[in-house]
Parts: sequence; C-alpha cells; structure tokens
Amino acid sequence: MTASSAKLDQVSAGPRVSIRQVEKSFGGTKVLKGVDLEINSGEFLILLGPSGCGKTTLLRIIAGLEKANRGEIWLGGSEVSALEPKERNVAMVFQNYALYPHMNVYDNQAFSLRLRGMSNARIKGRVEGAAAILGLQTLQNRFPRQLSGGQRQRVSMGRAIVRSPGIFLFDEPLSNLDAKLRVHMRGEIKDLHHRLGTTSIYVTHDQVEAMTMGDRIVVMNQGVIEQVGHPLDVFDKPKNLFVAGFVGSPAMNLLTGSMAMEGGHPIVRCSHELTVPMPQSAMKFNGRAVTLGIRPHQLGIDVRGSYEAEIRDIQPTGVETILLCRLAGQDVLVQTTERITGKAGERIRLSMNAGNLHLFDTASGERLEV
Repeated sequence: MTASSAKLDQVSAGPRVSIRQVEKSFGGTKVLKGVDLEINSGEFLILLGPSGCGKTTLLRIIAGLEKANRGEIWLGGSEVSALEPKERNVAMVFQNYALYPHMNVYDNQAFSLRLRGMSNARIKGRVEGAAAILGLQTLQNRFPRQLSGGQRQRVSMGRAIVRSPGIFLFDEPLSNLDAKLRVHMRGEIKDLHHRLGTTSIYVTHDQVEAMTMGDRIVVMNQGVIEQVGHPLDVFDKPKNLFVAGFVGSPAMNLLTGSMAMEGGHPIVRCSHELTVPMPQSAMKFNGRAVTLGIRPHQLGIDVRGSYEAEIRDIQPTGVETILLCRLAGQDVLVQTTERITGKAGERIRLSMNAGNLHLFDTASGERLEV
C-alpha cells in the first residue's frame, strides 16, 4: 500500500445524517410524504423499494440535487437544506457512471479537485491513493470507451473517493452490470466501506444487494418508510404485508383467509380444503380476516404432508428448484434444494411448520404477533 492510499484509509467515519419530515412533490404528485430517518455515523444504509417509491428522490435531496418542499436535512450538527451540493461534503456515484468521455481515467478523477484549485501535487496524491484502493493503477491513461463496465464503475467510485467526502451516496450503481460482475462489485463496495468508514447511503431495488450489503435496510413504498432494521430482522419479521411481499426472493407466499376456532384450537381457514393450525395465542384474533405468510423455502415437500398441491411449473436454477404450485385455489412458490423430476400437472404433498408462519391483518396489512 502506498503512503497516499494509507492516507485515504485513515479517513474518519462520516457524519450522522438526520432526515426530518421531508416532503417532495413533482407537480400534483407527492413523491415523499414526511420522511423521518436517522442514519448513524459510519453506517452503510440501504434504501430499498420498487421503482417510483421515492428512494432516489430522497438520495438527491440529501445530495442537494433536489430541494425538498418541506422538512430538514442535517449532516452532522449542521442543517444543510439551503446549501448547494458542493457545500455539503458529499459524493455521489451514479448508475450510468457519468464519466467524461474525452478525459482519461486520471483526468476524470482529478477534474473536481482542479475546480477546487488544489495543487497538482495534492491532486496526484489523491488520485494515486484512490487508484491503489480500487486497482486502477494500470488504467490511468485509458479513456472510458476503452474500459469494461466494472472498470468504469471503479473510476466513478474513484472520482468520489478523491474528494474525501463525509458521505458517499450510491444511486443503483450496479444495475448496468452483468450478474457475475455485480457480485464482484458488491464485494468491492463493501470492502471500500470497511476501509474508509465513511457514512454510505445506497439506493437499490435489488433484494440480494440489500440483504448482503447493508448494516440496515430502509424499505420504502409510495413515499413513506415501511420498515427500518437489520437485513435479517426485516426478512424474519416483516412489519406489514408490503414488506413481507417485497423483501425476499422468491417473494413470501401470502394466503388469504380468516381466523377461526376448531376443537378449541385456533386455525386459519383459507378455504374448505385448506386450514392451517396456529399457536394457541392466536385465538385472540378469532373471526378476523387475516393473511398467512410463509417463505417458499419453508414449504416442505413431504409425502406425509398435510396439504396437497398441483405443480404448475418447475424452474430449476442449478443449486435450487422453484416450483409454482396451486394450493387450495391459491398460487404458492416452493423453493427446494432437491432435484425435482416431476412435471406440470402432477400432485405433491406439502408441509408447513407453525414456527415459520407469519400472520397479518388483511384490512390494515399490519403484522399480528402470536
């Protein structure tokens, strides 16, 4: 490691970010609806949600590229809502790399430092330090057209690193890469975060990116935050039906029904053919319309299973096989490591473990604790 890269490695953790009652509208469309969020110093936070949920707009407001209609952005102990982007000490990495095609790798990284009036010696030290971290030493004289997608994204990150920002903002930076390169770049970005310790906010709609990269996940939907938590907490205990259906790939199975009592024991009755026993504590929800959730990998294929289903489609992925089945009039996904030799139209038996079930109020969508 060079002396210049060692300097970059010693950057202290970035500031805490406070987002307070932020609202944003475009015309008559309200994109953000009073967002409140605290991001810890040095944290790697994921903003996860479907297209149009407001996650990129929120990122751009933090950067100063968009102005909120209402609310405040605090970076460290300073309220920065009125400041221009260059005054906020943040650096953004974009989906489309945003490199200058007429500049080589070195000049792409040095450009913003020259605009600041930094000396050539300091610029050289910063650029060489970033190159050492990102493996760009041999690419400094190449132009963007001569680089692969992964190399271009590393240059984009290098351009952010040389500024020594307090906060990194990533706007779906890997979505243009192929699957193998995305896996590699996820590791590089996480390694970069561990080495620099800078507060990082990362926007994605990719489930795997969110689960594998973030210290915490913020799940957004239609301009509001649905849930904030550690990736496994969000996966294991989704707060509501939206989070249950969105987080996880394949998505959680959601079966509609109603709570009832049978022989003194609570059950969820999804149809005349399908009733699912529940823990005794669920009896307090007797008579309520509910939705039962179970992850595809927790539906067991079992010749002695209580539930008969029809195979509609078989999707082998190599290590796993995903079955689309019809269970008592509702579609369910089954995820298994078994090699399935059956075919569409055949019937199989499934089992459910009560400890793996999730219960939601159908009307409100909220999780019911049992």
